[in-house]
Amino acid sequence: MKTRKKRVLILYGSQTGTGEEFSNRLAKDSSRLGLPAMTFDPEDCTDWDDLTRVGQEVDGSLVIFVMATYGEGDPTNNAQEFFAWLKETTDSLQGLKYT
Repeated sequence: MKTRKKRVLILYGSQTGTGEEFSNRLAKDSSRLGLPAMTFDPEDCTDWDDLTRVGQEVDGSLVIFVMATYGEGDPTNNAQEFFAWLKETTDSLQGLKYT
């Protein structure tokens, strides 16, 4: 029987740093509880399809989105491309376990 290691990927959108700070704290707490976690700035992503592959390849993995907004609910500067990708792709998160 294979042992499957659960992993947590935390994607954050942050304008003033609060979302990033919360994501880092969440990752630290998750790792302390035995669930390896890492934070990820969506601005660093070059291929959004990689996000769904991460969730599908690692059984038991979870992606957590911590997305701040500003103004009248606009996405943060670092999450604008991610937001556009979500809007234009109908099955963008298909097969991904996320919260």
